[in-house]
Order: sequence, then structure tokens, then C-alpha cells
Amino acid sequence: MTSSHPGHGSAGRPSHGSGGQPSRGQRPHSGSQGQGGDAEAYWRRPPEGAEPARASPPDEATPEPVYPGPPRSAPPPSGWRTPTVVEPLPARTLPEQDIAAIEAEEREAQTFTYGVALLAGAVMIIILVVVCARLVS
Repeated sequence: MTSSHPGHGSAGRPSHGSGGQPSRGQRPHSGSQGQGGDAEAYWRRPPEGAEPARASPPDEATPEPVYPGPPRSAPPPSGWRTPTVVEPLPARTLPEQDIAAIEAEEREAQTFTYGVALLAGAVMIIILVVVCARLVS
């Protein structure tokens, strides 16, 4: 398989030109400057008018890899069964409710709540009058 990317040979490995120098666009190996090599050559712009590298289409002769599926698992031990859940007991019946008594208690609670709210409102009004009277005098 041949790639048109500069500096790459077959199988995606970097290919080197003559003298073991990296091809254009390849970074030299660390520590090796080569004969008269330049450490900044990797970072230079390509020359004006240079054509950008294009990827070649995949080789038609290479077959598509086949996925054989996951590996087979070991069978469970003999006599193994799935865990069973014990059925819960049916719900018991609740005692009957006295609806009339519940409604009477709710009315009493509502009356008490309104009384407390009226008392708190009256206290706040008295405090407001006292504070305003002190500010005016």
C-alpha cells in the first residue's frame, strides 16, 4: 500500500529518504541532526506553489475485516437456576374511617388557625402604630 502523504511509507510507518534523513514534513529523531540537518526544518512552511498532500483511496484488494463475534462464555454449573423472589403477602385491609368526625376536626383546626392569624395581625398593627408614633414625636 502506498500513501501519498510525504514521509509515510507502507503501513503508516515513517519513510526516510536517502541518507536516513526524514522526508519533508517529518520531524527528525531526537538527538539526530543528520549530516548538515536543520532542527527547524520540521517547522518550516512548505515552499510556495507546493501541492498539498492528498490521501490515496484504500487498496481495493484488501478484504474488509470480519468480526467473529464475542467469545463464548463458560456454561453455568450443573443444577444452577435463576434466583427466585418470594411473593409478598397480600395487603391487609385498613380500618374504616369516620368521615363525619374527620370533617368536624378539620373545621375546628381551620377556626383555630384563623383565630391565631387574626391575633398575630392585630399584634403587628399595634407594634406598627407604636413605632410610627415614636418616629413622629
